[in-house]
Amino acid sequence: EACSRVRSVGSFRCLKTGWCTEVELEPVTGRTHQLRRHLLALGHPVLGDSRYVDGPVYRGNGLFLASVLLDLPALDSDGRVVVQAPLPAKFSSFRRREERRWSRWHSEG
Repeated sequence: EACSRVRSVGSFRCLKTGWCTEVELEPVTGRTHQLRRHLLALGHPVLGDSRYVDGPVYRGNGLFLASVLLDLPALDSDGRVVVQAPLPAKFSSFRRREERRWSRWHSEG
């Protein structure tokens, strides 16, 4: 059975859904599209996921899912190989844009 760890790291207001939440995900076991399926089952699909979401999907910047940390066993020792990458800029750009849109929409009413 597939198992994932999910941890919320923050939320922000979004006109399309009301709220967007940033999460850290860790696949404990590995299955195809496991993280996407687990979030959908929790009622919180990955932004931009057109494969598993029925209905309107945010389009234009692809899937908002990124692997930014890999922690693997080293092949030549008992150590670990850790590789980190920055979060793609589209994540912070989307958040800033949605926060501006939310503020503008709710200050006009």
